[in-house]
Amino acid sequence: MNQQLTALYARYWQGFITNEYLPLLDTPHAAAFPFLIKATQHYIHAPRKIMICGQETQGWGGIDGTILAPEVATVEIIQGIYDGFVNHRKKDGTILKPGYNSPYWNFNGRIMSSNPTAGFVFQNIVKVGKAYEAGCDDTIDALSHQHFPVFLAELRILQPDLIIFLTGPNYDWRIRTVMGNFQKERLANSPLCFDRLTFDTSAFPPALRLNHPGYLQRNGKYAEMIAQVNAYIKQHLYA
Repeated sequence: MNQQLTALYARYWQGFITNEYLPLLDTPHAAAFPFLIKATQHYIHAPRKIMICGQETQGWGGIDGTILAPEVATVEIIQGIYDGFVNHRKKDGTILKPGYNSPYWNFNGRIMSSNPTAGFVFQNIVKVGKAYEAGCDDTIDALSHQHFPVFLAELRILQPDLIIFLTGPNYDWRIRTVMGNFQKERLANSPLCFDRLTFDTSAFPPALRLNHPGYLQRNGKYAEMIAQVNAYIKQHLYA
């Protein structure tokens, strides 16, 4: 699985550097490096696989606070940054919280801890974020669709049984841009998002779409939504 991901990324890497990363480097649209996935052995062998998909990175591709130069930023190095940031496990295999201390990563850590036999992998619907700040840059994203169009191939390689989009309603059009049209079914009587997405393309796995955890926390629905997601996983993935 990881060899397939590395080969996929390598196929587009030089095109990304030449046609997106370097041309934007000294502009207000400076791009980060892509969010290159490396799956854990637990994910590869898990009986049920869950992909959690966020919005985009807040900068990406640095070590010890230093952004790597493009001539030394290989696919393997950027995958290694993902591996070190996301795939935290003790030597005995115990799950640790991925990422850092934020509503987003705390939410993910609590979902993982409640479903220890499931394998988790982390993705973003926007593969390339801004170099130095949060938010999506449409210039970067448009170039990524041209020069680093890997999302659908990642899905085929990773074969998740469920995707959980923590993107909120404002990113629905970005999901459609990558994955095509879908229908939404509200799963809870709530003003907040808790929707099941059914894509027109049957090759895609079932998906949930929620508000971003930061929004959930600000609106006092953080713990409630964790409970809803865990209940859905237990009912639909392990029934």
